[in-house]
Amino acid sequence: MVPGEGVTLQALLTNPATQSTVVPFFVALIVAVLVRLIGGDRRGRRFVMLAAGIGFLVAFVLVEGLPAPVATAAKQKVFFIALLGLIAGLLLDASSQRRVTGERVVILLLPLLALSWMALRLLSFGIAFDVVLSLVLLWLASVVILWRALHSGERGGTLVPGVQLLVSSIGLSVVALLGASASLAQLTAGLAAATGGVLLVAFLTLAVTGQKFGFGATGAFGGVGALLAISYVLVLFTEGVSLWAMAMLALVFLTDMVPARARFGGAVVRRAMQPVVLTVIATIPAAVAVGIAFVTGESASPY
Repeated sequence: MVPGEGVTLQALLTNPATQSTVVPFFVALIVAVLVRLIGGDRRGRRFVMLAAGIGFLVAFVLVEGLPAPVATAAKQKVFFIALLGLIAGLLLDASSQRRVTGERVVILLLPLLALSWMALRLLSFGIAFDVVLSLVLLWLASVVILWRALHSGERGGTLVPGVQLLVSSIGLSVVALLGASASLAQLTAGLAAATGGVLLVAFLTLAVTGQKFGFGATGAFGGVGALLAISYVLVLFTEGVSLWAMAMLALVFLTDMVPARARFGGAVVRRAMQPVVLTVIATIPAAVAVGIAFVTGESASPY
């Protein structure tokens, strides 16, 4: 940039920090407000997590570019897995019949299809025991995480699984940066920023009106599904990432089992403090994961 000239829009959009934080945050925030206004009281609150999915996809395109229609690289597949999860979640949330059955089917099939597609290159060299074991463990962990996200969303609306998604995304971004890949760290930061934009709208709405936004299948399969897809790339295709750190991050989605209610102040204060308490509890395993990655991770990265 020439001295004396202002910062151009192109310079902002090509800045890595802007691509992975500022843009997805404001895209998700604006889309969340639009979904709430256009969708009305019922549908607007049910489909608000669509905004986080759109924010992440925008961040992906800014960081990695638009993927080829027939993706071959593992990172390109993340885009389509996130898109597939988002579409599946929207269809389930829009359906009023046999929704529980559909959710159970997607919980089992989405990680299975994603892992199978991701591992095609690995399995083409032969079926190795360690690869198969990794795929089975990743599938089991994914099923539990998706089920917990749906279950906690039914009880706590957007904030409970949303905070878990936010904290785990930030933690995974740091773990990726420390031990594996700066580009994957950017993608995960974009997911965290998009989730943060939705949570800001949900938090202000809850604090002022007491109304909860839904997380639903859209948030579980579109948001958490994107996080899982990035995790697959880290575990299967990078050597510097700490597997113990990854396992610790998975515990973030169990933190809603810990009582997290503020018991002081009036109704507005208690509502406003609830996500703060949730964030503190969810941050504990994420901080431990970052500490493990810092101690055991390798600085070399193939990306």
